[in-house]
Amino acid sequence: MHAFSPGLELRLRIASLLCIVGGCVPFVVGTYSFVTFVNSSLNPNELWTMTGFNFEGIYTFSYAELAAFNDQAARTLRQISHVGSVNLMLTGFTLVLLGAFGLPNKLKVFWFWGLAGASWVGLNDLAAVRHQASYSLWRPTV
Repeated sequence: MHAFSPGLELRLRIASLLCIVGGCVPFVVGTYSFVTFVNSSLNPNELWTMTGFNFEGIYTFSYAELAAFNDQAARTLRQISHVGSVNLMLTGFTLVLLGAFGLPNKLKVFWFWGLAGASWVGLNDLAAVRHQASYSLWRPTV
């Protein structure tokens, strides 16, 4: 066992609580954004309601209207909405895990949880891009 400085346990508890509370914010925003994204995707003729940081996400167009105007723009909006909301959820999830398990128990294994979380984001991004490969943002322009 390592000798810890006095007060380290209290500081770890405070840091854990701050990580949990701080992680709940992006997780809730990301989850809400994902739910509104799914709702907008399932109802393409209604106004697009994808939200992000501002919670004023009801736009003046529907997905169907945007797709009729510019299919590439509609698909890009859908891809960005999907990837962005899942990335926010993962950020919150990782902070909550760090605060709940990593810091209080001084677990070095938490960093493997962080790697798993980053893999989750990477695989989600890959799935979103592959699903929309015909209109990928990274198409060559030469």
